[in-house]
Amino acid sequence: PGSYNDPSNFLLGYCELPTSVTRTTCSSSSSSALNLGNGCTTRTETPTKYTTDGCNILLSSMPGGGMQTYDQGKTAVHEVGHWFGLLHTFQDNSCETGTSGDFIADTPQEMTATDGCPVGKDSCPGSEGMDPIGNFMDYSSDAWFGGSYTGFTPMQGERIQDLYRKMRLGA
Repeated sequence: PGSYNDPSNFLLGYCELPTSVTRTTCSSSSSSALNLGNGCTTRTETPTKYTTDGCNILLSSMPGGGMQTYDQGKTAVHEVGHWFGLLHTFQDNSCETGTSGDFIADTPQEMTATDGCPVGKDSCPGSEGMDPIGNFMDYSSDAWFGGSYTGFTPMQGERIQDLYRKMRLGA
């Protein structure tokens, strides 16, 4: 077993996107709801205030928190990337042509998540580009981001803005 500071032992963070909520009422039936019998109905609603919407970040992964190699706050950036609708750069764990991956055309295809900061990693040598180890949506350690990281790609930025308009502003 690893130590407490070994990130493979626990979750550094997670985010949940807004979801619809299924409600069950037991007073009257409605044509837009599923009748469960005994006067109870269930309906799926999209609430104006989401019940599962937000991020949880391990405190020790924040600056000064003590999580070795993951203590510069990049986990928060990664998780908020999920909150904005981004997927992992290694999403489908495939090098096959035609797989959707993270649905972002300007992130190179990546077969495996990154561990540490292995410069020159290329898990899909038959595909264009090296693995995006400097991208916030991979699993590189925060130490890598202290150097020359790339952050988000332009198309990831576009997806963030598009999904923000759709999911948060309702546009």
